Amino acid sequence: MRSCVFMAIRNIHLFVFSVHNVLFGVWAAQVEELLEHPIVNEQGEVPPESTISYKGQDIRVINFSSQIDARRSNVVPEDEKYVDRDLASPKILVIKRRDGSYAGIRVANLEDLATISIEQVHALPLIMQKIRRIQGLWGLALVQDRPVMLIDLAQL
Repeated sequence: MRSCVFMAIRNIHLFVFSVHNVLFGVWAAQVEELLEHPIVNEQGEVPPESTISYKGQDIRVINFSSQIDARRSNVVPEDEKYVDRDLASPKILVIKRRDGSYAGIRVANLEDLATISIEQVHALPLIMQKIRRIQGLWGLALVQDRPVMLIDLAQL
């Protein structure tokens, strides 16, 4: 039965973005809308979390870069931590949750909307499954011969 579902899907569309020179991809079908919306606090920095108005609702927006930094904080010395100050093209990927509410994920370095063959999608290697530090990480794909970590936005 499972193979029938995958047989019907030949290509998928991914929003590809980078954090710390690592490529991440999210299934475009999960994205309700792509917004351009600068979010900065009083210090001119991008906060780990914020709220914006969307379709008459206040929605929570998380900064994906901050999610990665939080998981790296125990292995990267304080003076070497990456601070996301690239506000030139802030994008928010808005998703609609199963309960009908909305949430947003801010990404600063949106690189591509790629179409790839389902054959280019691979399960996580066993070692990555065991030490998974990024919530929602479910697989890897090759996009233009570059590895892209696949994220399920609904799990963030």
